[in-house]
Amino acid sequence: ALTKTRPGVIAGVVTSEATGKPLALVKVKVYRVPATDTDTDTGTDTTAGNLSPTQTTEEPDWPSLEQVGEATTAVDGSYKVQDLPPGDYYVLADGSPIAYGDAWSTATVATGDTTTVNFALGAADGTLVAEVTAADGSPIANALVEVTDGTTIVGSGVTNEDGKVEFSVQPGDYQAQAKAAGYAASVQQSVEIESNQKTEPPVAFELQREPEGAITGKIVGSASGAPVGG
Repeated sequence: ALTKTRPGVIAGVVTSEATGKPLALVKVKVYRVPATDTDTDTGTDTTAGNLSPTQTTEEPDWPSLEQVGEATTAVDGSYKVQDLPPGDYYVLADGSPIAYGDAWSTATVATGDTTTVNFALGAADGTLVAEVTAADGSPIANALVEVTDGTTIVGSGVTNEDGKVEFSVQPGDYQAQAKAAGYAASVQQSVEIESNQKTEPPVAFELQREPEGAITGKIVGSASGAPVGG
């Protein structure tokens, strides 16, 4: 008599990369690895049953793959995709429903076993929008705007001819400062970057021109050392 192959399970927990806390409402999707999937770098045949995570370094072309299962993480970040035939799979954790990024991995399912695949997701970037002007309100082009976390620069950009700039930064609370040639650096401003959001209104910097320098001195006679008039 033939024995029916028992399906396996892929399960795990999805957490925040920044805080380690569990993430609910993340979509975890499971795709079948194509029957013949050869690694282009090593020439290794990754046919089902022979796939190693180290053999697959390039992200798969998701639309071209067959999706065979899906689950949504619970409040504790856990998920479980059941009834998977033994074989090799790609697992994608999609955090976009809760403004997080995504991550993927490979997994091999054995008969009747549970394969654990955990993910730590980073939040999707937010956008700092800034405007740099002079004291008279005119825009300053080519000003450097930097966002820092302590002494670490986490994002920067250069203003256009309208004195405006925007660039991506990971969500968090930071300090921002503007600098430009011929101007004193601005005071640092506290900014909060939110995932998938732009800072509104734009962070405004008004720079003061540095005072013009001057050269002073006096002319003296080479023999007497006395000041020379005129």
